[in-house]
Amino acid sequence: MDQIISTLERNPEYYGAALALIEKNFNYPAGQHFDVDFYLLMRKENQSHNFIIIDKTDQRILAHIGVIIRQMSLRDNFFPVAFIGGIAVDEKYQGRGLFKNLFNYVISKYEKEVLFFFLWSDQDQLYRKFDFFQTGVIHQTGIDQISHYTGTMFIRQKLAEVRPEDFIAMKKLYLDNIEGKCFAIHRNDSDWEALKWISSADFYLYKSNNKLLSYFVANKGADLKEVIHELVCACGYEQKILAELAQYKLWIPENYFKYNGVPVQSLYSGICRLGNGDFFTHFIQLQSIAVTGQSDPVSLLQSLWGERRSGMTNINSFPLYISGLDSI
Repeated sequence: MDQIISTLERNPEYYGAALALIEKNFNYPAGQHFDVDFYLLMRKENQSHNFIIIDKTDQRILAHIGVIIRQMSLRDNFFPVAFIGGIAVDEKYQGRGLFKNLFNYVISKYEKEVLFFFLWSDQDQLYRKFDFFQTGVIHQTGIDQISHYTGTMFIRQKLAEVRPEDFIAMKKLYLDNIEGKCFAIHRNDSDWEALKWISSADFYLYKSNNKLLSYFVANKGADLKEVIHELVCACGYEQKILAELAQYKLWIPENYFKYNGVPVQSLYSGICRLGNGDFFTHFIQLQSIAVTGQSDPVSLLQSLWGERRSGMTNINSFPLYISGLDSI
């Protein structure tokens, strides 16, 4: 069997087969579409980062791993980060080392170019073999489904339907209250326009006196069903918004809100792997951690996001915030 590693940019004729392979591996329900829910990963502009293994003998696609390179911001500093998703292997060829070979190829291609790799999976033990580890903490407030929301504070819309003045206000709220307070994905105007194509996500807007004060995002097709995975509000409105939404399945990063007695369940944000060591040194310096004794990079990250380790004082850390809109 003659196998090659290629990309969907070099071999766009395999796009449909790659999409079908992913949806089959993920057991995608009828009527839902991976390339809508994860438009940022599958769009044409990203296809140089969609890696595939092709069996040239019968012109068949055997595996796919997608990557998005995004900029994450911290104190007006920007770091390239690789998000990995759409991992799929033809079931007839599983267990033959295809995943391992392609995954190692992807890691080696980007590890000197990015601060971190992030992915989302419940197969922690598998990815530990590739030096990934759990990181970040998300707090979930309630369990109710947002589809049962009957309040009048928030009005549901699709992002493509949002009025231009509200769209501008949304971008400003995100910049000030997410990028300004967290280690978060930077969204430029092009990124925001691309999000309009994720039509499976629902946006809810809260306005008072014709001014946008908060918005949240729930659902994303077959992914994050009934979950509020992005919540942004103007400074001073946090407790009012929390009181409105706490009963629902709301995800908020650790240390982002004061809960004032609202019970929360802790989940981990994702799985992370370190990339460029020089980027990491600069990143840690910006976080202002005082370290006593020997600390390896993984322990340093866990001191920032999640599990606290002895020998470190977290002086001024920024919460890790990766919205469901941006996750893959």
